[in-house]
Amino acid sequence: MASLLNENQPTDPISLLPYKKPTRVLPCGHTFNHSSLASLIDNNNGDATLACPVCRKRSHVRDVNEYPRNYGMEQQMDFQQEKEDKIRKEKMDLVIRTKIDSNEEKKNMLVKVYGENSSEVTDCIIELGNLYYDIAEYDKAMKCYEEALPRYEKSDDKIADVARTYCTVGEIYEKQSEYDKSMEYFEKALSMQVKEFGTEEHEDVGKTYELMGWTCSKMSKYDLAMEYCMKSLKIRLKVLDEGHVDVGESYHKIGVIYDYKAEYDKALEYMNKSLDIRINKLGKDHTDVAG
Repeated sequence: MASLLNENQPTDPISLLPYKKPTRVLPCGHTFNHSSLASLIDNNNGDATLACPVCRKRSHVRDVNEYPRNYGMEQQMDFQQEKEDKIRKEKMDLVIRTKIDSNEEKKNMLVKVYGENSSEVTDCIIELGNLYYDIAEYDKAMKCYEEALPRYEKSDDKIADVARTYCTVGEIYEKQSEYDKSMEYFEKALSMQVKEFGTEEHEDVGKTYELMGWTCSKMSKYDLAMEYCMKSLKIRLKVLDEGHVDVGESYHKIGVIYDYKAEYDKALEYMNKSLDIRINKLGKDHTDVAG
């Protein structure tokens, strides 16, 4: 991923790609990416010494993991990443706030045309709530949902939308550590979804089970958390492509729960499955992979 701050950031002398952790330092003092130095060693034809690609100074060959890391450079990389993440978030927040302003104007216009209690106005209020949720202004989001949900609940053609909104409300309660309220809304959503779709084999149901499992993990109910996350994975493997990012997210959460349960071999197995999907779908340099 290109730097937002410095297009001339230092690059690894072998791959000519930006430095990334872990770095490795040769005795001469020149720094390389771990993968680049590993490749250099592999292609050294068994020679007992290795020539630095920059200064050509030779040193005794070691296993790549035995070369020290350049922690000073890595700290600078972390600092750079934090700055970039901050800028990226500020830009995204600005885009969302512009959308909020636009939706507020749209809502006022719809009220004049269709009336305060129209479905058009209700849809707009839900969208406002979703936008506030995206920038973590949860109190404003909740106010929108509380205004719109009673109207949605009276409409037979909005059942799936009501259930999704229940899930979002549940996520807000989870983020606020109100886990019992969170589970209450997830369970309401699940009941509506199964009734609406006539089956559990639906993408929305898979998402709800994942949310329930993750919330249970926050309550240290690891066996129940695993049960829900496994249900989510089973559904997603049936209704989505095996390499879908949501399948990867299920693998990740199951791996975390196995880690909580101190079943580390299982945790590593599922984390690696998740990582493989993320690399395949997002690329090695995506923040969700490299982080």
